[in-house]
Amino acid sequence: MKSKNPLEKSHYFNDTVHVKFSHKPFLPVFLVFFFSCTLVLLWRSESVTAQSSNKTAAELNRLLKNRLESFTATSRQYISGEPLYSFKKISDFYSGRGFSSAWVNEKGMKPVSQDLMQALSDAPKEGLEIKDYHTEPILALTQKISKKHSKDKSLSLSDLVNLEILLSDAFLTYGSHLLAGRVDPNQIDEEWIANRRDANLPQILEQAFENGRVRGLLKELLPTQKAYSKLRAALARYRKIEVEGGWSEIPAGFAIKSGSSDARVKLLRKRLWIEGDLKQEPNESELFDDALERALIRYQKSHGLEPDGTLGKETLESLNVPVKKRIEQIILNMERCRWLPQDLGEKHIVVNIADYSLQVVEKGSTVMNFKVVVGKRYRRTPVFSSVITEIVLNPSWTVPTKIARLDILKKIQKDPNYLAEENFTVYDSFDENARIIEWKNVDWSSMTAQTLTYKFRQKPGPKNALGRIKFFIVNDFDVYLHGTPSKELFKKTVRSFSSGCIRVENPIELAAFLLHNDSRWSAEELQSGIDKKTEQFIRLPEPMPIHLLYWTAWEDEQGKTQFRNDIYRRDERLQAALLGKPLPIMEEEEEDK
Repeated sequence: MKSKNPLEKSHYFNDTVHVKFSHKPFLPVFLVFFFSCTLVLLWRSESVTAQSSNKTAAELNRLLKNRLESFTATSRQYISGEPLYSFKKISDFYSGRGFSSAWVNEKGMKPVSQDLMQALSDAPKEGLEIKDYHTEPILALTQKISKKHSKDKSLSLSDLVNLEILLSDAFLTYGSHLLAGRVDPNQIDEEWIANRRDANLPQILEQAFENGRVRGLLKELLPTQKAYSKLRAALARYRKIEVEGGWSEIPAGFAIKSGSSDARVKLLRKRLWIEGDLKQEPNESELFDDALERALIRYQKSHGLEPDGTLGKETLESLNVPVKKRIEQIILNMERCRWLPQDLGEKHIVVNIADYSLQVVEKGSTVMNFKVVVGKRYRRTPVFSSVITEIVLNPSWTVPTKIARLDILKKIQKDPNYLAEENFTVYDSFDENARIIEWKNVDWSSMTAQTLTYKFRQKPGPKNALGRIKFFIVNDFDVYLHGTPSKELFKKTVRSFSSGCIRVENPIELAAFLLHNDSRWSAEELQSGIDKKTEQFIRLPEPMPIHLLYWTAWEDEQGKTQFRNDIYRRDERLQAALLGKPLPIMEEEEEDK
């Protein structure tokens, strides 16, 4: 797959731009100065000089109109050296109000501007960086205007217009980021289809002035899912850990476990205590005791590691990930929350690809949980939201063209009896109306992936790659849920072995749940249908919403922050996009290169 750089092609969705994220948990000092200057302006606006009163509102609005109309839609616009990220929305907003100023008047700044700056002060809590919303140039203009007020000098209408436009751009850009995220995921990953929320931000801005609720309306743009608010709380906790010094690196060495004595045990004990896995305050003992083993197992489970209670290589590498990187991981997944649809469905299915898990969620609570197998690193499972509409018992499997050329052909060439042993039928082309041929008459040895034109279909049965049940999902990737004859894979901690589809550990149990409103299909009846060994299609009474997601950080229902490895390098690419850096190249099949 060809790598895309979002900076080469516009990724300014909703007229916004990528921004860098900050780890500073404190309110910047310059906001204090802004509030002080604003108070001076608000007080002075009640007793303006005769000279400044000659600068009428009509003149201010005319200058604002001229400034906006002088901009062209085909190039980036700047105010006081700052790029405008939401220029089109700004034009729509002021056109709708007859180019009347909103944040300032001929006397100075209005009180509503202070409400906006207080709202922007919340940006770090949302994993956003406050300076990306023009706060520094806004402060500079505010101080400049304040000085003129203090010396009874006439105000510069040009400065007021600049301040007016920057404040509007700050609101619209911040609102857009809260609503739909900072980058368009499809610009950095062709296998990520987001259903981001949308809203008329210029209209919302007008409402903010009408009811005086700038900060309140911005808060209403935040994602409503519990996952987001939990990640925000996790972000605050891990920033607190960072401020308090984070954790020390544990040196490499031989594996240690319960009963061992080692100088590194003291560091391990403190490390696990910092994140809350070790319940009692650490002591100075070098003995790896049972309490420490239980704490390490808790840590391993919350980081997707083999929970063996041993400090081995993989566990050590995970423990030594700096707190700064964990904070970045949380922020990346907060961004992904903003890409979710507004409504996931009262009852829905979530597949977390990075966690190899499937949850059935009902009224906000997980009611069923299954292990799954997802795509290999080279055949990544895509991210999208859709619906399950149908269940197939004893499905046949029509092999996708790519798999036929890259996998099946190699197996045939290695084992002449492969097609017979695996119960395949061969067709003379990939067309829908292709004819069955006698595969024994084909010279498979001379064929290559590029010259293969045959279609393969595997009949229903115990060896079928889809297992005995398939769950049809509406999507353009030809991806679905299904069973598998390779049950042993579910015993592994890392389960990225498929060609993109999702294999479910207990498909009969999941199918029975989806059909629980249909009295004809209990778990026993489903098994009876499977035992008939014929392909059977069952339409769901109601389509079931399903969301294939990629979460590498989240908080579970017990309040424990979970982290997972970035198995597809999607974290890497998102972080690069947020920082405006070139995107890492996604790894592809060797045969595709």
